[in-house]
Amino acid sequence: MGDENPYESATSYNTSTEWLADQKAVDLDLDGMADYAQSMKRIEGNLRNELGYVDDLHQVPMEAWRGPVLGEAEYVRTRMGDNASELSQYIQRLGAAMLNVGMAAQTIADTYGSTDGWSAASLNAVRFAFVEYGATRPAGLPSYVEGKTYEQVMAEQAAASGGPTAQSPAWGSPTSWETRENADGSTSQIAMTDDGHRMVITTSAPGVHPAATTTTIYGPNGARISSSGTQVAQSSSSYHHSTTTTTTQDGRVTGSTTRSTVAGSANTETVVTHNADGVETNRRTVTTVTHDDGSQTVTTRNADGKVTDEVRVGPQTAGGPTGEVENTPYKRALDNIEGMY
Repeated sequence: MGDENPYESATSYNTSTEWLADQKAVDLDLDGMADYAQSMKRIEGNLRNELGYVDDLHQVPMEAWRGPVLGEAEYVRTRMGDNASELSQYIQRLGAAMLNVGMAAQTIADTYGSTDGWSAASLNAVRFAFVEYGATRPAGLPSYVEGKTYEQVMAEQAAASGGPTAQSPAWGSPTSWETRENADGSTSQIAMTDDGHRMVITTSAPGVHPAATTTTIYGPNGARISSSGTQVAQSSSSYHHSTTTTTTQDGRVTGSTTRSTVAGSANTETVVTHNADGVETNRRTVTTVTHDDGSQTVTTRNADGKVTDEVRVGPQTAGGPTGEVENTPYKRALDNIEGMY
């Protein structure tokens, strides 16, 4: 008989498909195809909103281990930064995949929207929607649909912005970034792309209030392309409040995100996003309740207070036996870390 599984109830709850019961069925007709496209777009928007959760995974390791540190700390900092970058890219590309599938469905629906439906359907329209080689523009596709591919649009946007975003893999691994101590006590990490773009992430010196982290991207000619700054207005053992503001080359604000965390019997984090005009565009509140047995319930609510997600986490299991780590993968990995001191 195996050991008792302390996560059995939490796993059953988290893998339940009851939440699918209230989903609207998609019809196999043009209206249903359009509904499907809207569903894909909505999922992509949800994924984009979740990206805010990853910000801390990028920032906290850098703030926890600043400047020259022991080899073990450098190893952990680097791995956490790399994993955070990969997770960000995965979420972004998963959202793009959802959006592309939705746009393909919308293209097919648009093609036959002015005809008598599937009687006029042809495989060419589907091939065109998925950009297959040799497919021609369907006759029924409205003129306002330009027919540009996702790749073409992304290339145009990249050219217009003048460079990669802060999450782009073009910056390489954080292990290759230069770390510089500034005269005011702040720390800067500097990354370069192959084509000469430069990104500088500067964190204020310990003890400076408000604590701030600024990410600025420069073009090959040295001109600033964009800047994003985070300020921690208040921070204590029970409360944390910070605001991230993004600006363009000319200093124009494009949007901001405010995070407020309250610790207590139930930890609550509220994330509010605003557009360039300061108008609230999204609000999300996550409450984590720890129960007497050590298990947790994590509940997410939208701006209307409606529960949009709930996850249960089983209690912490007991650690392994002490004194038996000499021949473990963990110990061997630590032994292989090269000292940096």
